[in-house]
Amino acid sequence: MSNDNEKCCVCFDLRLGAFLCAYIHLLYVLEEMIRVSVLLIIYEPPKDEADPQAAMVVVYIMFGSTIVMSVLYLAFTIFLIVALHKDKPKPVLVFIKFQYFLIGMTVLGFIRYLSYYDVASLCYNLLALIITVYFVTVLKSYHKKMLLVGTGPSYMVA
Repeated sequence: MSNDNEKCCVCFDLRLGAFLCAYIHLLYVLEEMIRVSVLLIIYEPPKDEADPQAAMVVVYIMFGSTIVMSVLYLAFTIFLIVALHKDKPKPVLVFIKFQYFLIGMTVLGFIRYLSYYDVASLCYNLLALIITVYFVTVLKSYHKKMLLVGTGPSYMVA
């Protein structure tokens, strides 16, 4: 492997880049959970709502599903960080595949944003997608490096 492929952002070692991506991702997930929790606490239905109780049920379902996804995301992120610390390529690959699934869901979500002409949400999600693709690229490169450096059955991938 050439020295060019062992760098992240042309300046960091690939291992350090993978750790930075994982810890930045952890901070993002924690921030998302806090933000959704605060929104849930301070949300009040509009005064002109015909049935404010029904509106609140919908809000609780939406926020609840977001919290559940955030907890799942948090679990996968912690799983990734532990795998990176222990130099285990299989769990890193599981996280990468989870990210591929989420990237696919984000791309499908773009259709919804385009149909509503919600430019702000589209731009936010496009930026998040670009950052996620970069993070996955760094993790995938480090995963390949772990496979090349490692020996023995623990480094084999099915």
